[in-house]
Amino acid sequence: MISVSFIQIILFVYYSFTKLIDLYPFNNVKEFSPKERFLDPVYKGLLLFIPPISFSFALGWMMFLSLVIYLFILIYEIKKWWIPYLFKPDGSWQKKYERIYKDTVTFLPPIKDNPIPNLENVIFHVFIAATFTLSLFCYISQINK
Repeated sequence: MISVSFIQIILFVYYSFTKLIDLYPFNNVKEFSPKERFLDPVYKGLLLFIPPISFSFALGWMMFLSLVIYLFILIYEIKKWWIPYLFKPDGSWQKKYERIYKDTVTFLPPIKDNPIPNLENVIFHVFIAATFTLSLFCYISQINK
């Protein structure tokens, strides 16, 4: 449990660090509006803080809630970044991408004029998918005891 909790804490720290500190061109926090700079880290940051607590104390129902949180965030990130990249973005996301993320570090090939997920967010997506998977295995082993 402790090793999974440690990974969950690292995920929380990574997310908080990259949303609160401008590391341009890795991220571009300075271009966030005051509302974006406050709401995203607070809401998602609070959600990411629940899993390490629930897994540290092996609280079954909270561990399940944590899995739901990770899955919700992962689906949200896929909808926000990968669907527009692979298919067609809506106009509001395209405008936000142009304003904030266009000049950040990317490594994926362009697809038409679609927004390309930047390195900061790709790392977050891989990290949250891996953390969800590890947490799921930990939860299953916990309930099978």
